[in-house]
Amino acid sequence: MTEYVAITGGAGYIGGIVANSFLGSGSNVLILDNLSEGNIQVVNALQKRYGKDRVLYRNVDITDYNALREACRVPINGFVDFAAKISVGESQQKCLEYFQTNNIGFLNLLLVAGDRPIVKSLTAAIYGTPRDGFLPLKETYHADIRAQGKGFKKSQLMQGAANLEEMLGWYKEHISGQHKWLGLTPEQIIDSNVPTSVYGLTKLWDYFMLQNREFYTGGKFIGLPYFNAAGALNSPELRLGEAHRIETHLIPTIFEAAMGGIHAVPVFGEKRKLRDYVDVKDLAEAHVLCFDSLLGNGESKVFNLGTGRQYDTKDIMIAAAEIIGIPIPYMIVPDRAGDSRALAADTTAIQQALGWSATIPLRQMLTDAFKWQSNPPPEFQALMKNRFPTVPISLSQAKGKIRYIRQ
Repeated sequence: MTEYVAITGGAGYIGGIVANSFLGSGSNVLILDNLSEGNIQVVNALQKRYGKDRVLYRNVDITDYNALREACRVPINGFVDFAAKISVGESQQKCLEYFQTNNIGFLNLLLVAGDRPIVKSLTAAIYGTPRDGFLPLKETYHADIRAQGKGFKKSQLMQGAANLEEMLGWYKEHISGQHKWLGLTPEQIIDSNVPTSVYGLTKLWDYFMLQNREFYTGGKFIGLPYFNAAGALNSPELRLGEAHRIETHLIPTIFEAAMGGIHAVPVFGEKRKLRDYVDVKDLAEAHVLCFDSLLGNGESKVFNLGTGRQYDTKDIMIAAAEIIGIPIPYMIVPDRAGDSRALAADTTAIQQALGWSATIPLRQMLTDAFKWQSNPPPEFQALMKNRFPTVPISLSQAKGKIRYIRQ
């Protein structure tokens, strides 16, 4: 009997490249995506490369339980979940929408999955703004700060459309009120104070739901907090990269500014914000390793995915300018709600457990991303236009305020 790895959000940037890695390793995939963020071109490219019998596709919204259950009637040996809303800034204003997609949608996936294994895309935003002395971050960060008496007694959520108490009320009404086994423990409620963004909070709650599911059903999982995915797949057989309808990520924005598509890169605030960038192809390899571990009766885990190295926005712009030989225009704009000051991953746990470590350096990530963005495949070219309407810089705003990073 043919079995499939079900990949929610599999028509997206990371999901599509992860699907390619599963297919390359011999698995068949069922892509579940409502195309609100993903692109049918990704599905078409995968089906062209591997065949429609190995790449099934269902247009389904995870917030629709009945539709999701119907879409999953094929033989499935496990789930890899990317379906989520992921913009930090937007999450502060659309709190209920993020809760509905990221938490109620994930609840539906848990109910459909039963006790089958799940590899879950998490985010470094679950760690909020880390306490001094805890970088690079270990997966045990929340428990560690509690044990050392450094846990947060108040919510660190930046100002937004809802506060933590309101969101805990939503969780109780729509999730634990209907499924007692998903009730948050006292420790989980304390740890809910850590994230600075609604996006990070909803992802942290997904992790708690996985913990509680395992306790009550035995269903195994591996959660994977990412630290800024970047790069592209540019193989002779298949090319995939970032093609979001509204682009908010730094590296595509840098290249768009360099190529003249926007006036300047918005740099949020005067203070340095340090980030850990990991190549999307390294991420894809990690997902396959984790899934195989669960199929082999491996234990539930959380593994950070990153490099442990930190780069400021200007560091990325300097490297990009050196690689492409084009000045990068940028402009300082007001800080963005919910952003952490510094994030970097300690990946010792996954290195020791599964032998994984990131292998692709920053300059290669940037080179691959620019190759994709400056010359996308024909079927993606229409998608790559007009992706930056939310960049908060008009020509009048930029006049006299633009600075340049040169090689």
